[in-house]
Order: sequence, then C-alpha cells, then structure tokens
Amino acid sequence: MTLSKTLTTIFASTVALAMVPAVAATQSDAHVKSKEISIAGYDLTRVADAEALLTKIEAAAKSVCKLDANRETVRERMLRKSCEDEAIASALEKLDSPQVTALAFEDSQG
Repeated sequence: MTLSKTLTTIFASTVALAMVPAVAATQSDAHVKSKEISIAGYDLTRVADAEALLTKIEAAAKSVCKLDANRETVRERMLRKSCEDEAIASALEKLDSPQVTALAFEDSQG
C-alpha cells in the first residue's frame, strides 16, 4: 500500500513540525531545534522502506541533540541520549506507522 501524494505531503508536514522537537540539553532557555524529514516516496508497509525511514529519524535526532563541545560529561551524555530518545518517540508518535514503531521497539530491545 502506497500513500497518496497528498497524504504523504500532509504527513511530511506533520512530521516536519513535530519531528525531533529536541530540547538542547545544555541550554537553560529550552532552545528547541528541529529537522525536517520527508516521507515522500516511502511505502511504510515495506520493511526496507520502514527501516530506511527509521534510520533517517534516528540520524535527525542525533543531529539536533548533539552538543557543540568535542567532549561531554557523563551528565551531558545522559541528557543527549534522553533528548534523542524523546525526539525519536515524538517523531514516531506523529508518524503513526505501526511498522516503523515496531522496528524502533526492536532496536531498543536489542
């Protein structure tokens, strides 16, 4: 099942707005970063497409949650990881794709 182009655009917009709303761990002013990910061209019922999209979501989370410093403390590492987890969870919730969510759950268990 392939999403229609119109539906894909709506989903892409939703994902872009809520995708990786990541609170930067080192900023006290709760600066929010985001990164747009398009789902155009993906058939999320296919495992290969779902895996590719999950990889893009994870990379985007890492990108918006990374710290500017070359070195990070244990606390900063924990905050960054928490930021990434929350960003991925938010994106998956907005995407609402059982296939992608199941793959993400498998990754977190493995």
